[in-house]
Order: sequence, then C-alpha cells, then structure tokens
Amino acid sequence: GIVSDSIVGYDFMTTRLSVFDRKGRFARSLALAGPGKILPLTVRSVDDSLLLVVGVPAGSHRRSLLTLMDLRGAVRAHLFNRQHYFADAADLIQQTIVIAAAGHGIIAAGLLGSDSLWIFDYKGHEVASGPILVDGRHIPNASALRTANGGKMKAGNGASILAGRPLLTSAAVLNSRTILLQIMTYDYGRQPRLDRTVGGRYILMQVEPERRGIRIAAEQDRNGGLLGQTREGEALVLRYLDDQYRTVEIARLTTLAPRDTVEGRQ
Repeated sequence: GIVSDSIVGYDFMTTRLSVFDRKGRFARSLALAGPGKILPLTVRSVDDSLLLVVGVPAGSHRRSLLTLMDLRGAVRAHLFNRQHYFADAADLIQQTIVIAAAGHGIIAAGLLGSDSLWIFDYKGHEVASGPILVDGRHIPNASALRTANGGKMKAGNGASILAGRPLLTSAAVLNSRTILLQIMTYDYGRQPRLDRTVGGRYILMQVEPERRGIRIAAEQDRNGGLLGQTREGEALVLRYLDDQYRTVEIARLTTLAPRDTVEGRQ
C-alpha cells in the first residue's frame, strides 16, 4: 500500500514490514512480530499516515489484537482484547479471524464468529459498540454456539457449527460516523478458503458516540467482496466477471443519505 510518500509491503512469512520511497528504493524494514507482540496477519494503511496491524488470534488471544502505529514503528495504541470471548478454547481461537478497518479518526473491529462490532478512537479508547443484525436478528456468536454444542466447534457430522450461518467477513470505514460491513454465509464450497467475492448482505452502520452505540442505517444484498475504502470515503467492492478469475470489476460505493441504500459505480 501507499502511506504518505512511501510504499509499504508486509511479508507474512518473515513478519517484516518493508518501506520504500515513491521510486521503489528501499528505505527500511520493521520487525512486527516478536516476544510480547501479536502475530500480524495483515497491515492496512490508515489516513495516509498510519498503519493498522491486524493480528492472528492463535498465539495472541490473550493480547490486544490490533496495533495502530506510524511508519517508524512508534505505537499509537494497542486495542481490541477479546480474551474473555476466547476463554482459552483452542478450536474457537483457530477458527477466528479479526475483521478490522480504520479511518477518519475511528477503528472498527469485530471477529468472524462474533455477533458484535466495536468502535475505538486512535488512542485505543472504546467509543461505541453494538450488535450486528441481519433482517432484525443477531448474527451467530461462535462462542455461545460452541458452549451449546458441548464445547466443540464441530457438529456430529464433522462440519463446523458455523457452516451455513451469516458471519461478519469484511468492514470499511467511510467517515467518522459511517461503517460498511459485509456479512456472508459461512460456506467454503469447493474452495480452499472463504471466497468473499461471492458477496452477501452489505450493512451500513451509523456510529452514535453520544450514546456509545451503533445502529443500522441500510442493508442490501450485493455481489462482490468488500476490499476497503478510498480516501474520499467510498467503499471498494471487487467481483470476478468470468469463471477463470481472469477479469475483475472494482466498483465504488457511495452513501446517498443516512437512511438510504448504497449506490454502486464502476
């Protein structure tokens, strides 16, 4: 990605972040993993000046799973500790992915398998939270489902207890009070991983810090996977146009009004 006047790239195998200038010349690298640190899965650029490091719960489930830092590695905040949710359950930890996005002064965080969304400021303070609803009903909570299933993440037929259920898979921060979520059915099909480009339910959430809550402003079924957001506050959605995955379309979604739906533009 591009942050300010630099190009940054994260190598998951070495857990190092490399920084280059705009001409591609190497400037420096940072070690993001190590003793007392989370294992980073992804690194996202924030507001053209900061980086959001998104951790893997496995091996880090008792720590804060998000770190906000600058290009020099100076940490602004550690946030999003969900150790009570995990309760040291290894199978739950292994199947959980952190879903997070940041911009315009806020960080939105959730979990694949959790039924809630949390909002933080850049100091790591929680400013709002609330449930994620689809058609007026809470999406499933994997921890509660596991408890009801006798403390196991697999059903009697060997399938995941999450199979066929709607789960949070992606998020984008459009402005300081608006977040777009992608909810899709947990179904790998014949793919080795969950294919977010299949699409699902897109939910526009309004942040209301004055009551420390969030509410649904609009929801809509759409094709394509939510990639993130532009600097102008538009959501980016990708979908494949052929079965060979050779041609892609990237659409920009803009909000029309607080209670209206979202409009797509190619």
